[in-house]
Amino acid sequence: MIWYLANMESIRSVANRFAISTVKCGAWSDRVPSQNAAQIISNNFQRRFGMIGVIGAINGSYVRIIAPRDHHTSYINRKGYHSVLLQGVCAADMLFTAVNTGFRGSVHDSTLFKRSDLYHKITTGGVEMGNLYWIGDKAYSLHTYLERQKNYNLVLER
Repeated sequence: MIWYLANMESIRSVANRFAISTVKCGAWSDRVPSQNAAQIISNNFQRRFGMIGVIGAINGSYVRIIAPRDHHTSYINRKGYHSVLLQGVCAADMLFTAVNTGFRGSVHDSTLFKRSDLYHKITTGGVEMGNLYWIGDKAYSLHTYLERQKNYNLVLER
């Protein structure tokens, strides 16, 4: 799927390239889980990692691309190569629950997050978060819906 997002090939072409018969596309969107799904995800995080109230881990990743003809310098990321930025939210089972991509590689994770529908929905009161939150690294500022690094690192070091 990442190849598909980064290279703008058809799904059929990707399936042929990687010798797979089907390409299943699940929750590949920028969305907030339903209350039922959020509770299931939260229960899985608690059972697997002992983290209460977590409904996803969010982070950005660069997807290397061939330099575009127009505005190619804006696609150069902080590591020095051309890319688009992919922001993903994963559940405890390591499956994506939300993905947002296509921003130029020079864009910071926090900028992509603040421009996402996910951010808009949770900051405008369109979603009742209760005691649920996402975890993210230092690129994501602290909010009531996002807990950062300190507790997250303690769990990962176990």
